[in-house]
Amino acid sequence: MSTSSQAAGAALPLEGRTALVTGAARGIGRATADALVREGATVAIGDLDLEVAERTAEELGPRVGRLTDLVAGPPPDFTSEHQVPEA
Repeated sequence: MSTSSQAAGAALPLEGRTALVTGAARGIGRATADALVREGATVAIGDLDLEVAERTAEELGPRVGRLTDLVAGPPPDFTSEHQVPEA
């Protein structure tokens, strides 16, 4: 059931959960981040295009933050096994 059809005041299914979505600036990643936010999750988005990722975070609302806000230094390369545990 989508949040638009839920009764006012009903708990959202992902309330209190946090998700990390990579490639979230556009396309499937953005759609995934948007769906998670609509279901109540707090979402950290990451993308190699930092400018578009920042704009996406602003557009999706206050439950969304940029991965760069959470990680010091350059964004991690999730294609590298060595960087994933560090993120």
